[in-house]
Amino acid sequence: MREKFYKIVVSKYLNSSCNVLVVGAGPVDIKVFNDLGFKKIKFTNLITNKKFSQIKFGNMENLKYPDNSFDYAVVHASLHHTSKPYKGIYEMYRVSRKGILLIESHDNFVMRLLIKFNLTEDFEDSSIKYSGLEINKGGVDGTDIPNYIYRFTERELKKFSKGLDFNKSHKIYFDHYLSLDNIESRFSKGFLGKTLKFIIVKLALIFFFIFKKQKNELSFFLEK
Repeated sequence: MREKFYKIVVSKYLNSSCNVLVVGAGPVDIKVFNDLGFKKIKFTNLITNKKFSQIKFGNMENLKYPDNSFDYAVVHASLHHTSKPYKGIYEMYRVSRKGILLIESHDNFVMRLLIKFNLTEDFEDSSIKYSGLEINKGGVDGTDIPNYIYRFTERELKKFSKGLDFNKSHKIYFDHYLSLDNIESRFSKGFLGKTLKFIIVKLALIFFFIFKKQKNELSFFLEK
């Protein structure tokens, strides 16, 4: 489901002919950009794997590229794996000419409530089991230490964007999406589990249709 949202926002804001850097990249990033027909693209991550040779070593907190090296810089579900997420955003901004795109977890009232009642993770223990690239390396800064899931709000991203360059007036856009992956994985495959899942999913769809900004996925596009 997250892949669907990823494709929607990339198609909405980026042209397939542009030059793109994807930081914290994994197999999903490769698939999305290949499916959308992007050719001039570079994938980087702290973790590399011979199976995914397109992904080169790169630390999003300290990118080894000159200013304005790419049209756009993109990150998907990886900023919360770094110990300094805002330094990562600044570096993305520095190396991009036209803008940056973030797709990350959304911090809102519903998510805080789910964390309080232990219905979703606060520290991502599940990430160290398999990162998509290497077992036991999906924690904070590519280690086996579970990372804190830094969730973003629109307000803090707006404030941060104002300080990136005082000489520029940026255009910023937000999109929201509902991922039910965690809910669906919590129920058994028996009749009772399927019934409970069906009821909860339907109620969730109704609730989030009314309260759209309480959805758990957030994209942030900044146009320079």
